[in-house]
Amino acid sequence: MNFLLYFLLLILTWGYYFVVYLHIDWSWFLPSYKNSQYVKQFSDIQEEYDYVIVGGGTAGCVLAHRLSQNTSLKVLLLEAGPLGGPFLDIPGILAHLQLSAVDWKYKTTPQQNAALSFDEARSNWPRGKLLGGTGRLNNMMFIRGHPEDYRKWFPKNSHLQNDHELERFLKYYWKRSESQQGRYQNDTEWHGSDGPLIATDQYYHTNLSTHLEQASLEMNITKRDLNVFHTGFDHPQVNVKNGARYSTGHFLLDKLHDKPNLHLVTHAEVWKINFLDDYEASSIVAVSQKTGETKQVSARHGIILSGGTINTPKILQLSGVGDAKHLSSLGIRTVVDLPEVGRNLRDHVGVGVDLIQLKSSLELNTYTLLNPITIFDYIFRGIGPLTTIECEGMFIGHIDCLLDSTRKQDDFETCEKDLRDTVPDFQVLAAPLGVTTDLGAHLYTTIGLKHSVYNEHYKALHGKPIIMLLTIILHPKSIGYVLIDSPNPSIPPLMNPNYLQHPTDMEGMLKGIRFSQQVVKTPSFQKLGAKFDSRPFPACRMHEYDSDAYWTCFIRHTTLTIYHPIGTAALGTVLDYNFRVKGTSKLFVADASAIPDLASGNPNAMVVALAEIASDYIKHELILSTGFCDILEVFIQKNSLFHI
Repeated sequence: MNFLLYFLLLILTWGYYFVVYLHIDWSWFLPSYKNSQYVKQFSDIQEEYDYVIVGGGTAGCVLAHRLSQNTSLKVLLLEAGPLGGPFLDIPGILAHLQLSAVDWKYKTTPQQNAALSFDEARSNWPRGKLLGGTGRLNNMMFIRGHPEDYRKWFPKNSHLQNDHELERFLKYYWKRSESQQGRYQNDTEWHGSDGPLIATDQYYHTNLSTHLEQASLEMNITKRDLNVFHTGFDHPQVNVKNGARYSTGHFLLDKLHDKPNLHLVTHAEVWKINFLDDYEASSIVAVSQKTGETKQVSARHGIILSGGTINTPKILQLSGVGDAKHLSSLGIRTVVDLPEVGRNLRDHVGVGVDLIQLKSSLELNTYTLLNPITIFDYIFRGIGPLTTIECEGMFIGHIDCLLDSTRKQDDFETCEKDLRDTVPDFQVLAAPLGVTTDLGAHLYTTIGLKHSVYNEHYKALHGKPIIMLLTIILHPKSIGYVLIDSPNPSIPPLMNPNYLQHPTDMEGMLKGIRFSQQVVKTPSFQKLGAKFDSRPFPACRMHEYDSDAYWTCFIRHTTLTIYHPIGTAALGTVLDYNFRVKGTSKLFVADASAIPDLASGNPNAMVVALAEIASDYIKHELILSTGFCDILEVFIQKNSLFHI
């Protein structure tokens, strides 16, 4: 019996690598989702729709759902990647989807101040190329951010400058976007029950979870709902259903049988937007990723870009919307001169890869994940180690409030209360494993670490219990850009985040290291035998270990993206406050590129809220411009955007 189980495991493992790393059509190997028969083929695309949505990611799926609720509207949603399949929804394999066929496999330009021990000093930027977008590649954590994050979106809206009105506004859209199925479902004041994004408690955790909670008490840091109080400690909630990843793409697919007016087409990449009189967005040019066939599709009421922080500015620039000088240098005729397209690129960065060793194992490793019993538990019961999201605790706050480990409980509360009108600047994510957990098989390549650096420094950690406290500055001041480098849509744009270019970013990272050291010194962590790896990092041996100079060097070499780029088609600069591209008509953007500044936490839930807000703006625009609306939309719900 054991032989048969291990034989099955071998087949599954090799089958996985065969399908993921060779560019194979998923439908040949994977079971279909319910309702997958309602997905249209490229040949089914009609000549004209009311709305064309470009990109079936986190935001695009929400927009498609909301706009198609008006059954009088014909909506087309185009996704460049495949539908995917249930095998890809196993939370425990999330890192292995990076650099696979469902990843755009983007890389930054070489960095001058960070990622110095990565290949060519470049950072890998995985972006989801399948229905659900990067919501199918991320760590599934549900964090909505701080209210002040949202106030920045609409600075000229006098209602939202009032704290009471801002709270009412956020409650409405936060609840509308959420389906709370975990420990906070009785808090109906702040949590919703039927939105597109599931939030529930983790299905699996190691004993690190308990030690983290105890450490927060020992450090007098309050444990509480970070989606209501925004600072403190909590175990993150997750976007998981029945043990499997559940994105807005899954939500839309579940609704597709009731939406004959919505056409969802996969393997369809959009290369260009066409304009009438250099003003009105009239149609898109799409190409089939399977056959190479192209189609021009018209939109009566609007084209909505939801391609994400990289692809949205890329499509705009290829269509002649961007910096006229830059476009001219590439031989692209300028339609609208908007120099800020592709600018304002911001991203979270963190440090802490495999810095902390334990004396005893947490029993989450490659062998655990590939154990036949683990596989059985996941397939037949939806539980066990394969449901891990690889993060078991989270601190969020103002670093100067968090750093004083000798404070009393009230001191933390007083400190945070004094700063309640400012966004928290610091986050720590605690992971029960590291990049060496798989013994060098794959994980270190996903972040782009040099093979020579891995062999010289990290390989010595093979077989040792490792955890990570990833310390993250939430609002770095370094700003970069995404600019196309060719008129050829097949060539990726230049992505330069300018990591750690601004000196205050390094100051925040140094404080993050000191906070991690405080956590490790708590009695709870000492029970685990936790200690910092005191071996000098090879490139930093000229500095005294644990000095600021040493950690500055270490940070510059090992800082990595936390995969949260935003801002390249931002509200207020590229977009007006109706989500419309400035200088155009009927062209909208609704995705992470529209967010002008970083979230105070993981941004996926914020993107869902943004899509909910944008859908109301776009519906309202239709009513104002044509008088065309569903009878139910005459009675817009109280507390929505247009009643604040």
